[in-house]
Amino acid sequence: MAEHDNAGFPLSYCLLSTASAVDQGKRTKALTAWAVCLKAAYDVSPMFVHVDKDMAEISMAQKVWGSAKISLCWWHLRRAVRARLANGKLATSPYNAQRAHAEFDFIDLSFGPVGRTDDADNEGGWHTKAQFAEAPTAANQTSTELLAPSTSSPTCTASPAVLSDTVNTPHIRIPARPIRHINLRAMLKDDNGSKQVSIRLAPPRKPSSTSENQNPKGSHDESDEDKKNTRHTFCPNDYRQHVIQMMEKHYCAHPLLPGYSAPRAEGIKKWAVQNIYNFCVGHDLPHLWAYLWENWYRKGRWELWARSASEMIPVLKTTMILESHWRRIKHDFLHHFHMPRCDLLAWILVVKLAPSYYQKLNRLLTETGRYRELPSWRKGFKREWKKLARTPISMPLNDAYRPDPKKMEDG
Repeated sequence: MAEHDNAGFPLSYCLLSTASAVDQGKRTKALTAWAVCLKAAYDVSPMFVHVDKDMAEISMAQKVWGSAKISLCWWHLRRAVRARLANGKLATSPYNAQRAHAEFDFIDLSFGPVGRTDDADNEGGWHTKAQFAEAPTAANQTSTELLAPSTSSPTCTASPAVLSDTVNTPHIRIPARPIRHINLRAMLKDDNGSKQVSIRLAPPRKPSSTSENQNPKGSHDESDEDKKNTRHTFCPNDYRQHVIQMMEKHYCAHPLLPGYSAPRAEGIKKWAVQNIYNFCVGHDLPHLWAYLWENWYRKGRWELWARSASEMIPVLKTTMILESHWRRIKHDFLHHFHMPRCDLLAWILVVKLAPSYYQKLNRLLTETGRYRELPSWRKGFKREWKKLARTPISMPLNDAYRPDPKKMEDG
């Protein structure tokens, strides 16, 4: 669907079904083939491609229209972030602190989530291991030598390949010590030579309530209130709206808007990252920072939704024109059909829906002095108005049309 003068016009429809396909990237391949035919037949070269964070559509647009700016719908972006902030689980996307520090040196390597990660917590698809591949720098070589398994000391060994699977939680393999064989018969044999042994296991003791209440005042045990205050949360409810507002400012910032942010795109990205990073550090939210960085602010994701990544500002901010188009098809033509046949759907699109858009586009391209077409009732109203204007007023006036100044009120 294309936009012209703040109005949407459908260009092509792709009826796609990938339920029976088993190969990887099936949606991306099908959409790419459709877009290639569309570009070759009609020479469609858009400046902006608005999508709803579907990675298959994004991959298709990047392959076919590499020069076009990918622009994520702000409504879908805000809904995705709100849903993740309201989720509350701490396990989030794998965070690569080395890559974040290499891009912006003000990011602290020690500030990050601790615990297990969730590869499925990724906006638009699963994280791949290639995203966390690091260049062989001097620091990485030193750490590899330190973590290499040693043959002289059997204390602990760690493999670099194991550390690369989960970035946040290092896995250390500790070899088990050889188990000594103990001769219980020789140890438990009595004087008479009997080998019968009876073992009695005591049941576990329940903690008594008196011992808990008799703790001295100088004890170092944490109270329930202290544990509640030190418990990590993904994002408290009081900060969620503020995070959304900050992301909206970062979304709308552009070098062509003077006085709003930095005058260059690089400065805008640094300002946005530092703004959200300082917020997470100031409120001790490492899991929130890992989610925002890996899904929205790192290189490769920032360019998908930030307007500053393009030299021009797009007209549209959301994909509501397309959503309204689907709503019209469903409610105006398919409200009696749950799963219509493809031939019926094609007939509705070609015969019923397309002519209205042809007429609308012709009206916009033809200079008539009006912004839009006149309503259908205006011709009849004008005809009746002229008829009544020529009708002579008979005297005396009908009381129903006689003005009464006592009933008149000031507007």
